[in-house]
Amino acid sequence: MKEKISNKFCEKLIEKRIAFIASVEERQQQLKIVINALYDQVDLIHLILNWYTEIPQWIKELPKIFAHLNPENKNAHDSVWQYVEAENVATKVNGQENYYFICDDDLLYPKDYVSEMIKAVDRYKKSCVITCHGANIQRPVESYLKSRNVYGFSDPLERDIFVDMAGCGTVAFHSSTIKPILQHFPIPYCRDLWFSILAARQNVKIISIARPSFWIIPLETSGETVYEATQQSEKLQFVKDKLLKEALVSALYKVNKIKSPKVSVIMPVYNGIRFLDRAIQSILNQTEKDFEFIIIDDGSSEPVFEKIKSYSDSRIKVYRENENKGLTFRLNQCLQIIKGKFVVRMDADDVSLETRIEKQLLKFEKGVGFVGCWASSIDEIGNPIIHFVDKYCRCSDEDIKIKYLKSICMADPTSIYSIEAVQKIGYFDPLVYSSETYNYNCRILQFFEGKVVPEILYFRTVRHDSIMRMVKVKQNLNVDLIALANQRALEFPILKDLL
Repeated sequence: MKEKISNKFCEKLIEKRIAFIASVEERQQQLKIVINALYDQVDLIHLILNWYTEIPQWIKELPKIFAHLNPENKNAHDSVWQYVEAENVATKVNGQENYYFICDDDLLYPKDYVSEMIKAVDRYKKSCVITCHGANIQRPVESYLKSRNVYGFSDPLERDIFVDMAGCGTVAFHSSTIKPILQHFPIPYCRDLWFSILAARQNVKIISIARPSFWIIPLETSGETVYEATQQSEKLQFVKDKLLKEALVSALYKVNKIKSPKVSVIMPVYNGIRFLDRAIQSILNQTEKDFEFIIIDDGSSEPVFEKIKSYSDSRIKVYRENENKGLTFRLNQCLQIIKGKFVVRMDADDVSLETRIEKQLLKFEKGVGFVGCWASSIDEIGNPIIHFVDKYCRCSDEDIKIKYLKSICMADPTSIYSIEAVQKIGYFDPLVYSSETYNYNCRILQFFEGKVVPEILYFRTVRHDSIMRMVKVKQNLNVDLIALANQRALEFPILKDLL
């Protein structure tokens, strides 16, 4: 089988579109609808015919379909994974990669399903699994049926969000991202859990993408669905409860907490090397020590990368990019890398007081999405100055509730975010240049609270050659710019094609 696949289907096309479907004989009419919807969107369909004793004639007449008889229903729906593995073997032999789509036999997929899923895979640089049916685990974990917040495939979703679990019938991924094999699915009828466990163990993020209502439509079936079987079977519920609590939560805990730092500090840099040491040192001197410091050199013409590499602190993770893409683009790139429970904004020419992170973290409680602090201004050599923007950087928790959605009342780089808020909101909006953090915080306030530490913990550098010079600051405070940032926040923009 492996030789046949590698010889016949891996000859010409690079990154083929390959679908995998397992079906049973009683759903043959629904299968025809599914095949009709997907056939012109893909290059190949691996079709596993569970309980079939022969291949129907209509399937034989479709050259893109590779049909596999499974008359004893061995491995049930998990039988698809042996063919994913076979394609990966062919990929390794031929040096070509593919896009994979795990599909169900009872869902009507839209005509743009494959193209939109590929766009999403590419948007995240082929580093994530994409799904249209995701779930986040609610704590404390009680049971599989009760402890999941499900974003169903027929439900609308305003923006891409990170999820803990993927519904495999709407999963797409690149062959280089994750390599499931049949052995990863030892117990049948639990493939969503097993797949999500595998992703967590390999630190592959799962993203449920934005979509309109009923973009995918369920088909009427005569047989019982896996979810219905779970509802009816105490034994299956017991198995899934055990997998959820002992395997998936454990894998997520291991990735996100044991191996990961408490805090992720993110700092894009473009030139300004003369300010870099004091910015970096102010983070390394923090009283909160449990952090990673992600720094991206945004195509600097100055030797920024070499300067950062000269630091021996293992908490620093530096990345060099050849092309200057701007602050918003690099902030979003940082969000793909973070591993902490909290995300700290830091500008590369500013200074954080050594107690900044510790004091802001103390303000977090359940339901709080971001915490800021008061800020003051310094000149290029670090001397304190009186700057007109400082009056906008003094606010209270009550001001965040009442004034923030109408005007900027907190210095943007002082924000620290909870990972729950980041997972819910997604990326910074590239269409509100120079107000991206204000817009981001406005979007967070639709779902979470914002708070502020009423103490100067952050110093902003006023430079002649930076985006914080007087002209740009006045532009930041222009009513129209604030209105645009606020309007886009209230409209919940779907952020696509960022990376």
